[in-house]
Amino acid sequence: MNTSQSDTLRIALISDIHGNATAFEAVLRALSEAGIQEIMNLGDSIAIGPDPERVIGMLIAKRIPSLCGNHEQYFLEGTKAFPQMDESEKRHQDWIREQLAEPFIPVVSDFPLQHVIFTHGRQINFLHYAMKKNESEQLRFVSPMLPQDLQTMRFLFGSEATPKGITCFGHQHEPCYIYDQENDHHYINPGSLGCHSESLARYAILDIREGDIDVHLHAIPYNKNLVMERLFSRDVPERDFIVKAFYT
Repeated sequence: MNTSQSDTLRIALISDIHGNATAFEAVLRALSEAGIQEIMNLGDSIAIGPDPERVIGMLIAKRIPSLCGNHEQYFLEGTKAFPQMDESEKRHQDWIREQLAEPFIPVVSDFPLQHVIFTHGRQINFLHYAMKKNESEQLRFVSPMLPQDLQTMRFLFGSEATPKGITCFGHQHEPCYIYDQENDHHYINPGSLGCHSESLARYAILDIREGDIDVHLHAIPYNKNLVMERLFSRDVPERDFIVKAFYT
């Protein structure tokens, strides 16, 4: 990512693509038309949607920096590392591992849990969601997801210690932008790009200047029917549940 101290740093935030290559292509077209070159992907690029390998391939081809989300953890560690996972989700996650297989393991293994940059007098933290250690001292994403309000943001991310900071996160599929005036800290969730009941792909654009920041939340239409058709044509495990729970 180019963090040179030009007048304005413009970054697009994407998250929770969830194997939806159709929605991802729509967002990439919109960003290209807007002339935006800097993109940060906040994780959960795979699972739920029908095309995990296409999505990872597009991230590689576009050289988009990407973070590890909980679904990347499932892929890398395998379902046995998550004993709380029910059998239906295990079947789905095992299918994801079969589609991505060996060629993608080194790529996804390089996705960090967090990325931090310092630019225009601000610290910007990129992560999928807040994490904590389990009984085995392994880092896991906080579950269940909590409300998106200022008090919860402070609790989850502990950002009182980083005034003039920006926290960019995903995991929760509804977008939000919260400004903590007391600490001059911004919390930004672009929303899920590829997993929502509406036929809209979500992303955010940040314009960062010395002493100022503009946040724009976007949602553009895409053909969700194509995605649901591919869930069935590819025999994605738990496709009936996925359509009902995530796309309708």
